[in-house]
Amino acid sequence: MRYLFTVFLLLTSIHGLRGQPVVMDSVNNQRILIGKVTQANIADSIWYRENYNAESASSEALKNINKLSKEVTVEVFFGTWCDDSRYWVPSFIGLIDKTELADQVSLVAVPRSKKTAETAKLKEIIERVPTFVFWREGEEIGRIVETPKVSLAIDMIGILKQ
Repeated sequence: MRYLFTVFLLLTSIHGLRGQPVVMDSVNNQRILIGKVTQANIADSIWYRENYNAESASSEALKNINKLSKEVTVEVFFGTWCDDSRYWVPSFIGLIDKTELADQVSLVAVPRSKKTAETAKLKEIIERVPTFVFWREGEEIGRIVETPKVSLAIDMIGILKQ
C-alpha cells in the first residue's frame, strides 16, 4: 500500500512537468523544472495550491497596482526546489491574477546555480530566488528578492511608482 501511494505521488508530481525541461536535482534527488514555464506547469503542485491564496491585498491596493502597471512586465525567476519560491511564487500569482498585470508575467524556473539563458541577459545576476524583476519599456524598474520587505502588494506599488 505504501509503495502504491509513493508511486501515485511521483506520478502526480511528474504530471505537471510534461513538456518542460526537467533535470534531476543532485541535492535532494528530485526532478526540477528549468527554463520558461507557464502557470499551468506548476498549478498541480501541492505547494502551489496551498499558497496561491496566502497573500491578500485591499481593493485599494489592487486598484493602485492596476493604475500603475501600464507598460509593465514582470519576470519571475524561481526554483521548484526552493521553499521560498514554493511559497512566494504562488502567492504572487494569486495576487496578480486579481489585476491587469496577470497577462504580463513570465515565469522562469532556474537550477540551484541560477544560471539559464534567461538569466544571462540581465544586468544584475540572480543570487537568490524567487526574484521578481519589474520592467517598464525595456528598463528594469525594480526587484523583489526572496521575500517582500513589507508585503507583496505594498512592495509592488513602491516599485511601480518608479
